[in-house]
Amino acid sequence: MNPAMIILAFVFGFAGYTTANRFRHEHGRTPWGWPPVLWGLAWFASLLLGGLLFVLAASRTKKSLARATLSA
Repeated sequence: MNPAMIILAFVFGFAGYTTANRFRHEHGRTPWGWPPVLWGLAWFASLLLGGLLFVLAASRTKKSLARATLSA
């Protein structure tokens, strides 16, 4: 494997970790309840797949949190 690809994978993994951590600080939990390390691993494995999963999970988590606050 190309060393540049490995470096990019680590950068993407770190971006996934920090994005999940930021989401947790803003909303009180991570998307789908996955720990930030798992989000980092998903982004490390594939930026496209990890990013798409994160967008889907974040939107569903926001909807579920909004429903929970409306019903409370």
